[in-house]
Amino acid sequence: MKSKSAVLCTGVIFAVLFILMHGSFVGTNARQRMKPEELIAKHLVSIGTPEAIAAVHNRTVKGAATVVFRPGPENKTSGTGVVVSEDKKTRLSLLFSALNYPGEEFAFDGNKVTVGYVKPGTRGQLSEFVNSHDFLLKEGRLGGTLSTAWALLDVAGRKPRLEYNGIKKRGGRECHELRYMPRKGAGDIRVLMYFDSQTFRHVETEYLLTIIGQTEVRYRITENFDGFEVADGLTLPRNYKLSLTVEETAVNLMIDWTVLFELIQHNQQLDPKTFIITQ
Repeated sequence: MKSKSAVLCTGVIFAVLFILMHGSFVGTNARQRMKPEELIAKHLVSIGTPEAIAAVHNRTVKGAATVVFRPGPENKTSGTGVVVSEDKKTRLSLLFSALNYPGEEFAFDGNKVTVGYVKPGTRGQLSEFVNSHDFLLKEGRLGGTLSTAWALLDVAGRKPRLEYNGIKKRGGRECHELRYMPRKGAGDIRVLMYFDSQTFRHVETEYLLTIIGQTEVRYRITENFDGFEVADGLTLPRNYKLSLTVEETAVNLMIDWTVLFELIQHNQQLDPKTFIITQ
C-alpha cells in the first residue's frame, strides 16, 4: 500500500500535468481565436506609440542593394534601394548599374500608379506585375512598415476583408498569419501577412497568383523584413528582401532583391514629382 506522502506526491504530479496541458490547450486556442483587429492593434504597438506614428508625415529610407537572377550561373549586381513615402504616396526604387538591367521603379502619387522601364517599351518582370496589379501600391502593400503608406496604418479607411488564420511556421519561427483582401483590385491574388508571434512585428508578406490559360503560370512574390531598429521612436526594419518567382511549363524564373537600409529620414521636404515615374 502506498504511503499518504506517495499518494499526495502522485496527486500533485497529475495536477501539475493537468494544469500544464490545460494551460497549453487554452493558450493555443486563445491564439487561434485572436481577432484580426486584436492582431493589428498589437502590431501597431510594435511600431511605436500613436503619437510617434502620427508625428511622421514622410519617410526616406536608402541603402545598398543587390539583385540575383536564377537559375543558371549566378548573375549578381549591386546597386541602391530607396523607399520614399508621404502619407499614402509611395515610391520604391531598386537601381543598378548593369547596362542590361537598370532596375525596377514604381510609384503612387495618391491617384495613379506609374511604373518604369528597363529599356524603351520593356518593363522588368516585377514592374510588369505591379503595373498589372496596382493595388500593391494603392493599398500600401509593398514596402511594409518602411512606408508611411503601410496598409495597416489605415484599416478603417481602406476597409479590407481580414481573416486570421492562427499560428504558422515561417522560416523556422512561429508567426501569426493574416489574410488581407482589398475591396477591389486584387483579383485572384492571395495576400498573406505574417507577424512574429512574440513581438507582433510584420516580418513577411506573400502574394500568390495562378493564371490558367494555354499554359499555367504561377507567380509568387515575398517580402521579408528583419534587423529592426528604433528611429525617431519608431521600430522599423533595416533588412529587406523582395523575391519574385515565376513558374511556367519547363521555365522557372527567380529574382531576389536585397537591401540593407543605412539611412532613415523623417519629415524632409519632398518634391511632389518624386511620386511620379517619368518615362
